[in-house]
Amino acid sequence: MTPSRIAGLVPFALLLTFATAFAVPVRDLARVRLAPGVTRETLEAAGLDVVSDRGAGTADVLLRPGDLRVLERLGATARILVPDMGRVEAERAQAEIARSAPRPSAHVLSATRPDGVYRTESLPPFGSGSMGGYWTDAEIKMKLDQMVANDVHGVVADKIDTLGYSIAGRPIWGCASALRPGSRWCS
Repeated sequence: MTPSRIAGLVPFALLLTFATAFAVPVRDLARVRLAPGVTRETLEAAGLDVVSDRGAGTADVLLRPGDLRVLERLGATARILVPDMGRVEAERAQAEIARSAPRPSAHVLSATRPDGVYRTESLPPFGSGSMGGYWTDAEIKMKLDQMVANDVHGVVADKIDTLGYSIAGRPIWGCASALRPGSRWCS
């Protein structure tokens, strides 16, 4: 293989490595039959995601890769109820969105762009964000700006504060609440 071909494969290899490093593992919903002496607390202490304690020696657990080995060590057995729960929930959410009437976007005065200039931006409705239904950072900022602008009762502070930045360099926004215990809006 020539050096130019190898150089051409490097970006692809890096992309594949990056994609697999952040891939969401398949998680199965399983019904776990508990061994004597194994409780919900035992499962949680072992790092398992217990969804519900069904009583009568069973619990429903959301399994990650490797969790079946943990269950074996504890002496518990599992029966898969729903393989790839994330896919099932995503399909359910897509079907629900498809059944509902389209909701219009809200027009919000917000400074979401790097230059910090306030412009009228289009905020998609909840559940219809640009990132697979989720809101992007800019859309979250628009929602916070909308909360401040539409606050007629003085519950939200007058502005959004940047409290700091995440490790990835994204702003961490905060908004003070004017509620006081015992006030009219806090009862």
